[in-house]
Amino acid sequence: MRIIFLRHGIAIDREHPDCPDDPDRYLTADGISRTRKAIKGLKRLGIQPRHVLSSPWRRARETAELALQGIESQIQRVMIDDKTYYRVRIGPIDDLDELNVLRSRLRAAKIDALRIRLGE
Repeated sequence: MRIIFLRHGIAIDREHPDCPDDPDRYLTADGISRTRKAIKGLKRLGIQPRHVLSSPWRRARETAELALQGIESQIQRVMIDDKTYYRVRIGPIDDLDELNVLRSRLRAAKIDALRIRLGE
């Protein structure tokens, strides 16, 4: 058995005016991006976690969920009515079966997915 320790990604700064209580601090867009890069590096080494143990704190749970998903993506920052939102983009994916597998994995992780565009 191989055990790998993965520290949580970068979370919202404690000094940020919108920072929630410490257990509810969440990953920033940069934290998500860097965590995904670390996971991509693990995948290149042939390491894909099958089981993950995590702290119950939000940033640790989010990091664990990313590790289990192992899905490559990009984060886009979007401003709507002076509010910042983050959109996670996956793809492009050419194979419909692969797309459906990824959508199933996201659904199982309670992550909503929206198909933006379909080719021929």
